[in-house]
Amino acid sequence: MKKTLFFLTFLLSAAFVQAQSAEEIVAKHLAATGGDNWAKINTIKMEAIIAAEVAAGMNIRWRMTAIRDKAARMDVSVMNMSQISVVKGNSGWSTNPFAGKTDPEPMENVL
Repeated sequence: MKKTLFFLTFLLSAAFVQAQSAEEIVAKHLAATGGDNWAKINTIKMEAIIAAEVAAGMNIRWRMTAIRDKAARMDVSVMNMSQISVVKGNSGWSTNPFAGKTDPEPMENVL
């Protein structure tokens, strides 16, 4: 009897539940987390230190700075060498000392 009552309650409640689209869920989440304030952010900087399991004690330092609709820079440092990539608009340049390229070179296929 309890199983039947539970099942009927489930069916009746399912009839009244409205499905939400992904857009509605995202809109509600943004509203709950102060979505209007996200539009005010123009610059973001992220940093991480990644421990390499392959070599004990070796860390990889990663940094990225991005300016909304303008430019981005990413630095990856390992063993006192830094790979740098910079993108501004449709162009960019990078260095890759791990491949023996220490002078900045234009990047292809930026966008």
